[in-house]
Amino acid sequence: MNFSRHFASFIVSAMLMSATTISAGTYTYPYLTLRTSDGQATALDVKNLEITFGNGKLYATNDKGTTTLDLTQLSSMRFTKSDAQPGDIDGDGNRSIGDVTALINVVVGNTGVTSADISFYDVNGDSTIDDKDLIELLNIILEQ
Repeated sequence: MNFSRHFASFIVSAMLMSATTISAGTYTYPYLTLRTSDGQATALDVKNLEITFGNGKLYATNDKGTTTLDLTQLSSMRFTKSDAQPGDIDGDGNRSIGDVTALINVVVGNTGVTSADISFYDVNGDSTIDDKDLIELLNIILEQ
């Protein structure tokens, strides 16, 4: 492991160990959501969360135990207000018209998506962002 990766791991771990939630602006984020390349999401409570890296793996440990993830499978990692419901594109804990608008902009090509965020837009988990994801998201919202 090179020095910069080890140092970054130390900084993230130190920051998370001292927090019960992470705040940015007016939002408070109690979860760190890890997405894998197959679209699976794991939301971890940030309270007492420690992240370490070794042997090509990410180890996330908190009061509930340790989650281990092969780094080659990690597609994105972000702080969220909820425990990562499918279609909660903006991570605010609600699936709403704002998420639909964001998805429409991607489907019609008005907005691009980074490779790290693709799994947040792939609502139906088929590894493609298209009108099927939009229909799935609308159905989820209507069932709420």
